[in-house]
Amino acid sequence: MTTRPHSLFSCVPKGLPEIVRSFNAGLFSKGPFGTKGPSYAGFTLIEILIAISIFAIVLGAINTVFFAALRLRNRTQAALDRALPVEQAITMIKRDLENICIPNGTLTGPLETTPGTNDIIGATTPTFFTSTGSVDEMSPWADVQKVSYTLVESRTNRSQGRDLVRLVSRNLLAQMPEVPIHQWLIGGVQAIGFLFYDGSQWRQYWDGTNEMTKLPRGIKMQIQLAPQIENGQRSALPPLIELVVPMASTGGTNNLSQTTP
Repeated sequence: MTTRPHSLFSCVPKGLPEIVRSFNAGLFSKGPFGTKGPSYAGFTLIEILIAISIFAIVLGAINTVFFAALRLRNRTQAALDRALPVEQAITMIKRDLENICIPNGTLTGPLETTPGTNDIIGATTPTFFTSTGSVDEMSPWADVQKVSYTLVESRTNRSQGRDLVRLVSRNLLAQMPEVPIHQWLIGGVQAIGFLFYDGSQWRQYWDGTNEMTKLPRGIKMQIQLAPQIENGQRSALPPLIELVVPMASTGGTNNLSQTTP
């Protein structure tokens, strides 16, 4: 009985040696200089250039959107910075007008207008008494104070126009006229004006001692902001700001009748 000689690949499945040889031939192929070495798969130069181009396009789009959002944020912040002082000034003026004291005696004198400069309607700045003064333990004044408004030249020159200033006098019993306290409200104002409603029409002047009623039925304040310079260009004229405050009481009537001898 003859025995078959044992072969190295007698127990190896058919086809496996060919797979091993093919793998070795691919792994140890010739290198760029004719030497045998491992072969690795990579990107071609065209593929790298295409990837860089796509990345540059995406980065440019992100940069455009980012800077557009940044400019919008800056414009919004600038608009808020301009609007906030205006809102605070209107709130303070409205509070002064709503709390006008009825003329009756020394501490609450009549509502009078004084000649002033105004480019809108040629109106005047009223002088009135209002109960908006702060009362504390350190100051000897009551809550009634004398208030008026005026325009002064801007001290900062950071904006066009002039500054709207609130003039407050707390000592109402002073024997000599005192310099009122200047309270800055807003800047960049071109003109201000006051109108007084007598029940039938709006008037530019009011004298509480010579009118039928001591107080008008309503007071309208107009504020015209000055155009600003943005990016070297002068902006359009802002819309006119109007504040209308009705009077809760006209303070009764004045006795204007004259007796004949």
